[in-house]
Order: sequence, then structure tokens, then C-alpha cells
Amino acid sequence: MTNFVYTDGIPAANDYPATDQPNMQVNTNSTSGIIAVDHQGFNADNGGTHNKVSLYSGGSTNGSLPSGIFGATFETLYGSTVTNPLEGDIWFSRGGATGIQLTGPGTPYQDYIGNSFIPGGLGIQWGWFEGTHGGKNYFDSGDTGAVTFSPTFPNAALVVYTQMCYRNNINAPSQTATMAVNYTSLLKTGFTWYYPQNSNQYNICLWLAIGY
Repeated sequence: MTNFVYTDGIPAANDYPATDQPNMQVNTNSTSGIIAVDHQGFNADNGGTHNKVSLYSGGSTNGSLPSGIFGATFETLYGSTVTNPLEGDIWFSRGGATGIQLTGPGTPYQDYIGNSFIPGGLGIQWGWFEGTHGGKNYFDSGDTGAVTFSPTFPNAALVVYTQMCYRNNINAPSQTATMAVNYTSLLKTGFTWYYPQNSNQYNICLWLAIGY
């Protein structure tokens, strides 16, 4: 970014105009330049309107409130220094209170196996896996396996939801079934699943994980 030089106290009361003219010109050019950062500048249609908003990321670390932040009735959007690729770098403060994380971790990915981020510090991931028995990869009693999160949650996985499914090229199941998750295996890196049912009419399990 540009360093816009500006000299206060110009013009000085007892100076000749010619003495202060160089600094006055620098000040005028800096004013025009800084207004044009992220805005429509002088002599432009829609002058003063935003083109974008750029937030300096060096004002705080990992969501800590930057110095000079207003409190009471002010709401502040600010950037933070990122020391870990999984941390967010845009934060929001309401009335000078502790920052609320708005972005991160990582880059959201929307697909059958994907991940995203919920403002406030929660991350979500989802995916699917198949059974290991039969030509159509049915689940059968005793099936077990593991899911690895990508990316891993920065701190911990809080909960995993599962949904048993079948493909439309087989008959609809006549029995209900559930998938068990080993709670002690529920880590920020992934989890272990176990299929305890007798029904072998399901061949896909969808999962959704929430963590932070």
C-alpha cells in the first residue's frame, strides 16, 4: 500500500506562500490519493462511493481487539494477523466487546465432500463413505472404518451426525438402521465408525461434523 505523506500545520501563520507551497502540494496530492483508495475519487462519477473495503491485517493478533477501538454504541470490523493457516483474519466487535471471528478456517469447499465456516468460530465438514460387503458395497454387521477430516479442525470436533442411505438402483430398505460413532475417536483429525445392524440393505452413509 502507498504511504501518503502529509504535513500538519501547513500553511503556517507567518510563512510566505512560496515557502509552504511544496508541502501544500504534497498534502493536496495525498488527499486525492488516499480518497481514491477503495473509493471512486475526485472528478469521477459516483465519487466517494466504495469500490471495495481493504482491512489491514496487522492491527491485532488472532482476533484481539486492536488499540484505539471504540466501545459503547460503535461496531467495528477489523483484520487480524494470521499466525496459523487455519485461523480467520476478519473479525467483528460489537460495542468494544471481544471479537467475533467471521472468516476461516482455510478455504470453503463445496462438493459431496466439503467444508465451510460459520461466523463465530465454528467449522462444518461433510462427506460420505460406503460399506465393504457385496458387489454394491453394502454395510453388514461388524463393518467399521475411519473418516479423516480435511482440513483438520483447529481445536476439536464437537459432534458428528450420520444418515444411512441407499442407491436408487436397489430396492428400498425394509429395515431401519443407524451408524455408531466411537466417541473416544472423535478428534479434531477425524472419527471411527461402526455398523452394528443386521440389515444389509444400505450401502452409503452421509456424515456431517461440527467443530472449532
